[in-house]
This record gives sequence, structure tokens and C-alpha cells, in this order.
Amino acid sequence: MKAMILGAGKGTRMRPLSFDTPKPLIPFLGTPVMDSIINHLKSQGVDQVIINTAYLGDEIERYFQSGHRYGVEITYSYEGYKDQNGFHDVAIGSAGGIANIHQKSGFFDGTFIVLCGDALVDVDLRAALKFHREKKALATVILKQVKETEVYKYGIVDLSDTGKIVQFQEKPQQQHAISNLANVGIYLFEPEILNYIPKDMPFDIGGDLLPLLAKNGEALYGFQTDFNWIDIGNLGDYLKATQDALQFGSNLVTLPGTQLKQGLHCGINTVIQCPLSNIQGNVVIGSSCIIEKGVALKGPLLIGSNCRIESGVKLSSSIIDDYTHIKSPARIHNKIIYQDYCIDNLGRYWSLSEAKLDWLISDNRSQAVEHELATLIAAQNHFENNIVHVNF
Repeated sequence: MKAMILGAGKGTRMRPLSFDTPKPLIPFLGTPVMDSIINHLKSQGVDQVIINTAYLGDEIERYFQSGHRYGVEITYSYEGYKDQNGFHDVAIGSAGGIANIHQKSGFFDGTFIVLCGDALVDVDLRAALKFHREKKALATVILKQVKETEVYKYGIVDLSDTGKIVQFQEKPQQQHAISNLANVGIYLFEPEILNYIPKDMPFDIGGDLLPLLAKNGEALYGFQTDFNWIDIGNLGDYLKATQDALQFGSNLVTLPGTQLKQGLHCGINTVIQCPLSNIQGNVVIGSSCIIEKGVALKGPLLIGSNCRIESGVKLSSSIIDDYTHIKSPARIHNKIIYQDYCIDNLGRYWSLSEAKLDWLISDNRSQAVEHELATLIAAQNHFENNIVHVNF
């Protein structure tokens, strides 16, 4: 079976993480989100995957390559062009991306799956396919009940008694929502869906195609089922989803590292100098880290690889990026520390260097470089001071 993963977005709501990393490659507990998606597709019988790309698409292609290590075939559809000034992305919408692929090669020659590349799911796609075929649907939308207080985040649908979608609402306020059934960005389509996508304008699945099908009374159905779903829509969601996975566990992810005690997982080549009693709650520490004496860690907390946390630092409920060096008297709670940025749980961020806090939080590699330079200079001075002159 064939599937298309939507990977062309710029990930603007994930900035600054997406400044230099395409959103599908942003790691969730150490593994890119799209990596998990492809593995799940494979488990559901999908053997051919096409990924539409644009922003930083070459990085996605280099990471996933032909798909051989996943046991599937992967190919790519770049949406844009290249000239003497570099690459230029062209936004054509998610439905436009489907049409763009099919016009070139006729790739979609049977029932196919389309899903977003920024959410982890374990939905039973085989059951959804069975429903889709029983209903003789043109399109089926996977639906999940969400909290009434969260309907404003999603496209909400109203179903008839037969499961047919009769109305769409895009991110309604709670008091105006027609239901709490959310479109999670997973679709089953028949090739005839291409007849409804214009070829000369950007066209989106959720905003354009599905409302058009509902308005025309086409065979558009909603498949409602219970499944695990981790939505990485924005920075606040990303922090909260990480905290929840650490604190409560998840069937969608495996905690990296080796368990040293209840709640503490640690990578290889990491030195923990503080008493383990100083580490409370659910904490994951990456590889090649140094956690000095007097450090206090409280979960849910994720510390990346190659970090140095100095004595006197207190960290809690946060995500610390790889190669971060944190000095005393830092107290970091409910934040993401990513490269030169500090990000809060509302998605607001600021530059540490511009705020003149880089003496407190910096790149651990810069410390290594400074040390290597100092060692090199000292060695050179020693050599020059002790050189023996020989006359021939």
C-alpha cells in the first residue's frame, strides 16, 4: 500500500527549533517524529512512501534516503525550484502536493493514505481501511475525541448517523463547537479525489478539499476510534508532550538509555557525580554528559547528550538540548533550552547571548574549544621557551 507524508511545511510555530531543522526531524525523546511515523506505516502494511518536501527538504532526504533501513521504499517530491540564487520553496498546499505528484507520474493508482509528518500515532490503519472500503468512501478522515477545552486547536467535524461528515469547523471556540471530534491529519483517499483538486492554485486538504466534498455531499466519512496521539503542533505542545511522556509513559516512544534507578534513564559515557538521591522524578540524561556534585534534577526532565551541568544548578520540568553547558546559580523550570535560546511553555523565546546570559548557559563545545586553544598556546610557548639552537 502507498502513503504520502506531508513534510513541506516551514514549522513556523516550532521556531526557533525549526530555524535550522525541518519540523519532521525535530527529535522527540531523541528520535525524529517522522522516523516513528514511517515505522508505524511499515507495521500497518505500507511498503511505498512518498514525502513532499520544501523547507530544508534536502535534510529530510539525507536522513531517510531510500527507506531501506525501515523496510519500505521512500521517494520525495520537492515543491519549489532551484536557480543561481539557491532553492526557492513554492507553497502549493497539502492537496496541491498530492496533485503535483500524480500529474508527474500517476503514483496514486489505488487507495492511499495521507498523513501529517508532525504527530506520533498508533492508529489501526487496517481497521480504518476496512471501514473505508465498506462505506465505499471517496475519502475517510481519522477522528479522535479531544477535550472540549481544546477544540480551538483543531478542525472539528459533525457526523451523521451513518458516519458521513456533514460539516467542518476550523478551530472553533469552545462555545461554538459542533462536536469535540477532531481531524488529526490522517486520511484515506481514492485516486478519484484528484478530480476535486484544481491544478492552477494552492489547495489544502483540511481548509479546502474536505469542506468542498462535504458541501457537495460526496462520500466523505469519518472513522472514529481510540488511539494514542502525540501532537507536536507548537512549542508549548512539544514541551507538554515531552513532560507527559516522561511522567506517564507512552506506547508511542521508548525512553532512551539504561535505567539506573526508578525514573532515571541514562546514556553511555555519562558521569553523574551528584548523589542519585539528588535526582527525583522521571529524568532522562543523554550520553557523554557530566553532572557535577551539588546538582539537583527534578523530573519530568530531559537532558540531551554531551551536556555539562555544574554544581549548584537546579533543573526541573524542562528540555535541555545537546551540548548545553549550564553554570551555577542557574535555576531552570518549565523551559526549553535550545542552542542560544530559552523558550517558555507559551512558546515565547529569547536569545541568551542578546540577554547577556551566555555566561550562565552556553554551548559546551565552546568551552572545549577554549580549553584546546589554551592548551595549544601553552604548548607552543613551552616549545619556544625551551628550544635548543644548534649551529651547523
